[in-house]
Amino acid sequence: MACAALAGFISLSYEILWYRVYALGTGGTLPVFGIFLGIYLAGVAIGALLAQRLCRETSAAWGRIAHWAGLLAAAAGAIAYLHVPLAAWFAEHRHVAGAMPFAGLAAGLYGAVLPLAGHAAVPPNSKAGRGVARVYLANIIGSCLGSVLTGFVFLEYLGMADAALLLLAASAVAALALLRGGRRGWAGGLALALTAAAFLYGSPRYEGLYERLLWRTPGAAEHPFALLVENRAGVVAVTTAGTVFGSGVYDGKLNVGLARDSNMIYRAYALAGLHPNPRRVLMIGLGSGSWAQVVAHHPHLQRLAVVEINPGYLEVLRRYEEVRSLLGNPKVEILIDDGRRWLSQATDARYDVILSNTSYHWRANSSHILSAQFLALAASRLAPGGIVYLNATGSPEAARTACASFASGLRFANFMAVGNGQVEFNAENFKTVLRAYRIDGRRPFNGPAEPWLAANLPRLLSPDILESCASILARTENARIITDDNLASEAAVRWNFSFRPPSPE
Repeated sequence: MACAALAGFISLSYEILWYRVYALGTGGTLPVFGIFLGIYLAGVAIGALLAQRLCRETSAAWGRIAHWAGLLAAAAGAIAYLHVPLAAWFAEHRHVAGAMPFAGLAAGLYGAVLPLAGHAAVPPNSKAGRGVARVYLANIIGSCLGSVLTGFVFLEYLGMADAALLLLAASAVAALALLRGGRRGWAGGLALALTAAAFLYGSPRYEGLYERLLWRTPGAAEHPFALLVENRAGVVAVTTAGTVFGSGVYDGKLNVGLARDSNMIYRAYALAGLHPNPRRVLMIGLGSGSWAQVVAHHPHLQRLAVVEINPGYLEVLRRYEEVRSLLGNPKVEILIDDGRRWLSQATDARYDVILSNTSYHWRANSSHILSAQFLALAASRLAPGGIVYLNATGSPEAARTACASFASGLRFANFMAVGNGQVEFNAENFKTVLRAYRIDGRRPFNGPAEPWLAANLPRLLSPDILESCASILARTENARIITDDNLASEAAVRWNFSFRPPSPE
């Protein structure tokens, strides 16, 4: 029962680690989890068939069955530990998906351990049913503990490399326990040798793991991140040039100035033209903190609440001067929670602006904050004349859903500004507010606002940037309205393994 529980614990724990690897290596698109899970479950099924054959062809002596179970557990531990750096190698040289069959192989070997352990431990008598049930119950309990402890504890405090090492050691313990029952000393030595070889070869290759998964080019580990934060919510990485990546996808740059606008930060300043008096603002998604810094210093702002699901971004704020003052700004409150869940519970809150500065529409779970149901929830939390300002990231489905959910709206660059009052871009108000803007006492320009306004305002008022909802609805007739059920924004990109981030900086 203990070995069955440990096998379930290790197998489910590795599943969580492996999925993080593939999500990072592919940008986290919708099909990745389903395909990976299918390969994993196919491996478990094939492993069970292997166990059936071994049980039929091997002597009924429990020692020999335990002997095979121990050797398979040791081999599974070695392959599972090496699978993570192998996936990074595939990301660099081929494609990260090429490593998925090895996940199936390791899962198959772990899948064989359970029926072999049960076959070895349960006598073929009138109590066999009860014995098998106990073994399987232990396996289920171990599997649940693996999911909980690895997903919520190991990844929070240990990180990928140390969590994988712990699981490698656990595999060795399970193997030795089974082999001791089988009374074959040479097999125990082989199990230890497999574990040691996997550690000695694989451990150095965990270095630069996330760089290789993100850049996906040979030599990617030569461009280490300036900051890397691992936790149960994901992986936050910042390059030496100040570009922020969240779980493998671009998540903004550390820049709050308009003089050298490397992150299209003018979209945050555009709030000055979209709402005449945004006193209370809710922002969903913190990212680099650059947008929050701009909004927090809007001359009319009284209160900014930021809801962010990953506390790792707070470390970015602590490390970088451009956004550090957010942590001590009395107008700003940063809440660690799921944005939609928090909004659903804030029944008494009313905001002039709900700014949803979230990730790409094709990522898994993006429909959660783009759907008609989410927009209806956001609308119920708006003050009179309030707007929802959301990142559509170029999605026709997201733009159409936003326009169909509100009485009025427009597109500003790749954002949608929508509301049930009249939504328009007021150029005069925009100019007035920009002239008064100061961030930590500094202008967002290299000088007065007038030269920047003269050079850029005509472009901001052009049809390339501004588009009415009437025009959007006309050109997106074939796009679906996003709902919680149809996942239209995620499903619009059926396969995104071709996605590539910018070159290493």
